Amino acid sequence: MHHRVACATHIGRTHRKNQDSGGAWTWQRADGVPLSVAAVADGVSSGPTSEVASRLAVDTLRARIEAIAADADLDALQTALEEAAATASRKIAGDAPATATADATTLAACCCLGREVVGVWAGDSRVYRIGGREATRLTRDHSWAEGVVSRGLMTAEEAEQDPRAHAITRWLGPQSAGESQVDTFRLSLKPGEIVLCCSDGLYSYFAPPLGSEDEIGGTLENSGTDLQAGIERLVSRALQRGGHDDITGAGIRVLSD
Repeated sequence: MHHRVACATHIGRTHRKNQDSGGAWTWQRADGVPLSVAAVADGVSSGPTSEVASRLAVDTLRARIEAIAADADLDALQTALEEAAATASRKIAGDAPATATADATTLAACCCLGREVVGVWAGDSRVYRIGGREATRLTRDHSWAEGVVSRGLMTAEEAEQDPRAHAITRWLGPQSAGESQVDTFRLSLKPGEIVLCCSDGLYSYFAPPLGSEDEIGGTLENSGTDLQAGIERLVSRALQRGGHDDITGAGIRVLSD
């Protein structure tokens, strides 16, 4: 078993700076089992330097996993992800006031150990499982719209029309009381499958009426084992369809020897 990792990001067509950060890295545990990490953080646009917050979140997570890569098991990796998110949240918050213009960031990240995956997320950045041409979302947005729909207060169509629809309800940084505010998931991958982390600037262009989430799977499947080319095609398609936000994707593909 081995892994392919890839990451691509773009500032989009309307922003003056890219507030997304992302990355994908791979190591081998001491016993030869591959260990890889993919992460995407989307700096909250109301913050003046939220690109710093998103980069801090990704760098903190990478350093934490790299420090234990030689002998970590899945439980240790989950703990490390949660601790890294909490550490990043405290660093971002610092002495900043809890205001609407403070720097903050979302986070979607996963570790893959062999075929086993553990992931965390906060905010509306997402993680998908890609199997063949099918894309299955593994995360649920921490957003106003997702909250009212899950409680049965509105339909998805009604919530989407509300001006509060895309307001996030969890993040790393001020107002999160220094805590990680992350949810977690676990799953096992089959050879050939992918876990893809992405910002809303990517996945929002693969929703009706512009496209579908399974189109994400089809695009990556058509790229064969070249995961980098596949993610770059997703970014290019998002640009072609508008590119009104920063666009970032990072993924891990499990391959059999």
